[in-house]
Amino acid sequence: VSTQSTDGKVEDIDLPEKADMIVSEPMGFLLIYEQMLQSYLRARDKWLKPGGKMFPTSAQLYFAPISNSLLYQEQVLKSRFWYYNLYGVDMGCLSARAEKYHVSTPIIDNVKAESILADTPVCREIDFLTTPVLCVDT
Repeated sequence: VSTQSTDGKVEDIDLPEKADMIVSEPMGFLLIYEQMLQSYLRARDKWLKPGGKMFPTSAQLYFAPISNSLLYQEQVLKSRFWYYNLYGVDMGCLSARAEKYHVSTPIIDNVKAESILADTPVCREIDFLTTPVLCVDT
């Protein structure tokens, strides 16, 4: 049994042959936000032999609506910067766009149980052996 390890981005490396196994840590924020999962799936498509193994093989995502008025107000206040007249330049035309950006940008934070509005979160499992890259690119 021979083992070979290759470091590098899947988009940049060349291998002499397809691999029996791919081991990676493809978990970006919300699984897909940092494009790490997409690279993992591209490695599978490019380098994994038929019947090959992947570790990890799947992931579960749990979704639930939350309400956090303090967090929402913090995000809205960040956009207030654009209401100011800076050095004689009226930046007000950017304020609505900035507010939309700040309240829709993902935030990494802990959520208190009382903020969760659903009794049961929705679970989505992603099987890394069968999920097409296209499904996580969109």
